[in-house]
Amino acid sequence: MPPISDIFTKPIIEEDKEAIPVSPRSKNRFFLFVVIIILLIFPFWGYFKYFPKCNVKIVLKNYPHSFEQKIVAGLDQPLAVQYFSKEDTLKMSFKATGKEMVQNKAQGKILIYNAYSSSPQLLIKGTRFQAKNGLIFRLKKRLIVPGATIEKGKIMPSVIEAEVEADKPGQEYNIGPQEKFTIPGFKGSEKYQAFYGASSLPMKGGFVGEVPSPTKEDIKKAKEETEKKILNNLKSKIFSIFPQDLKYFKESQRFSILKETVENSNQGGFDVNVKGKYEILSFKENDLKKIISQKIGISQDQNLFLSDSNVSYKNINPNFEKKELSFTAFGKFIFKKKVDKNLLLNQIRGKNLEEAKNIISSLSGLNYAKIKIQPFFVKKLPSNIRKIKIEIQ
Repeated sequence: MPPISDIFTKPIIEEDKEAIPVSPRSKNRFFLFVVIIILLIFPFWGYFKYFPKCNVKIVLKNYPHSFEQKIVAGLDQPLAVQYFSKEDTLKMSFKATGKEMVQNKAQGKILIYNAYSSSPQLLIKGTRFQAKNGLIFRLKKRLIVPGATIEKGKIMPSVIEAEVEADKPGQEYNIGPQEKFTIPGFKGSEKYQAFYGASSLPMKGGFVGEVPSPTKEDIKKAKEETEKKILNNLKSKIFSIFPQDLKYFKESQRFSILKETVENSNQGGFDVNVKGKYEILSFKENDLKKIISQKIGISQDQNLFLSDSNVSYKNINPNFEKKELSFTAFGKFIFKKKVDKNLLLNQIRGKNLEEAKNIISSLSGLNYAKIKIQPFFVKKLPSNIRKIKIEIQ
């Protein structure tokens, strides 16, 4: 027996064997073998992945109900009214096709000075003020000129602004700023020099002659166009926020002109100014269907659901002041029995064809049903509910 030290210290020598070469023919045979295995396995894999599968078509019986109900939609009614309102203003300019002879007086503003005494002075409407060139302008309103102040024995004139208009119409009264207007009524007294006026701006508007003027037809067409434009503007604003599930009628819309004026412009035309308001009374039609279902007693049968409906309306009567909308709803509802699809899936999964038929045949409200299993030779429904499709009509 060799010493123990030899056992642990003697190196292990592995024989280096030369690799046996593999011929190309052997490689081809191996590849062909793998392909054959895949071709044999793939159909089985595809079958179990996609088959069997089942389509179940269930057609339920119709339970029709005709109805005619008077309904009131309001703020405190079972059917809630939905009220929408918008206001807006619009100004549009138009060309005048007519002519008009006018006689306009020039107008402007002056400053009236009291350098006479500390006592106030009343000037009546129509008081004359004379410009340096002799043209007369008159006060448009009665006024009181404040009294002057006395400082160290000297009179400090008081001043007040006033509106004046020319004594006569015409362009010659369109004068520039004036250093002084006298008051002919004070002529011959000490007040004549102590009371006077002045202007820093020109007088304007004096004219005699023909100017463009809108005809009755011009004004009529302009109002129609402006009202149509503001109505479209108001509708756009409301319907940009109007929910799609609301029902409204032509009769439940109201467009009102709150204010409308026609003014001549300086460009030979005229302007139409309009303030308008647009209102809609509406309601949710799905809420109406629920209320009608309750009225005809369908809601008491929890196994019925509304499958189809045909609703028409008449006797539509809106009350915008009370925000109420009354009408008569009539038509036909189609109800069907409810089917719990998930429950049915679990009942028929894994069942043979006859068992599945018996289960489906026992459904309440069934008209007819059809079961199709693929492939055709399979007589049992899949256990996987994802491979069962149920279509209920």
